[in-house]
Amino acid sequence: WMQALATPRVAPGLRFDVLAAARRARGAAPDLERLVAAYDAGLAGSKDPLAPYQIAMDGGSAERGAQVFNSHPVAQCTRCHAVNGQGGVAGPDLSHIASALNRHDLLEALIVPSARIAPGYGLTTLTIRDGTTVTGVVVAESATAVDLEVTKGTKTSIATSDITGRTKPLSLMPPMGGSLQPRELRDVLAYVQSLRAHIK
Repeated sequence: WMQALATPRVAPGLRFDVLAAARRARGAAPDLERLVAAYDAGLAGSKDPLAPYQIAMDGGSAERGAQVFNSHPVAQCTRCHAVNGQGGVAGPDLSHIASALNRHDLLEALIVPSARIAPGYGLTTLTIRDGTTVTGVVVAESATAVDLEVTKGTKTSIATSDITGRTKPLSLMPPMGGSLQPRELRDVLAYVQSLRAHIK
């Protein structure tokens, strides 16, 4: 089955489980050890940061994912994100996120949060003409000024003529690849894929 992992012979939703079983059994089978090592080497050689996680895009349990989302002690998803009115407001509301993002984009949001940041979120640092810097969330912008929320409830406006440098927005969310086990990640992905707007 390891040889067929990337072929249509193995359904996408089963590939994660095939790989997990191979990893558990590889110590007892030299051929399996070689196949798993070759698979891992291929991932290590990829420049795509999502490559090691692509196998988690199918399958998984939305029910288990909801439990991880709501109670994982490290990821703490609900500290920043709300679903159906429950959770924090530091990050985007995810109640209907799967209506806006496909599964690849959802995986990217979990693994490389700064790759795509929703408007009104993410930290930007402005360098001012006098050499000082100001960091905050851009809440408004015009041809003449950039308004930043530097702390909760505290805003400042910087004239564009005084800005000499500007960083790309940086997500406040840590990459979930370092916080969640592979199976937890797959389940959370299944859960957020289920969060769609109900069409009346």
